[in-house]
Amino acid sequence: MRFYTLLVLTLVAACSPPTAQPLPDEKCVINYLDVVQINTAKRSYLQIERPGTPHGCANEILKLLGSFEVDHTDLEILPGWRIEKRQTTGSYKASQHGYPGDYIYGIWVDHKPRVAKDTTRR
Repeated sequence: MRFYTLLVLTLVAACSPPTAQPLPDEKCVINYLDVVQINTAKRSYLQIERPGTPHGCANEILKLLGSFEVDHTDLEILPGWRIEKRQTTGSYKASQHGYPGDYIYGIWVDHKPRVAKDTTRR
């Protein structure tokens, strides 16, 4: 009898659907014109100040970086930009500890002056 009970439990566990992944935050809207930019010679900070997580705002963040690059054609964006954020992980519940939850502060973007390509052929 134990064998059959164990077999049934194993089959039920193996056939159960995977846990649902969180969907991207559909409320995440970042308007490029509202973003405060702090620019220096080698680094810029794009101040976003929005609740949410980076994966929930991925499309908006990429659009923001694209708009920044279009507006600054004199700069070459270097790989490795960093998102400044507060993000809860695992079973941590922000509300239990008095913290307001997930938040995106901004993005640090490293860049250098764009070098014009020589189009003359020899």
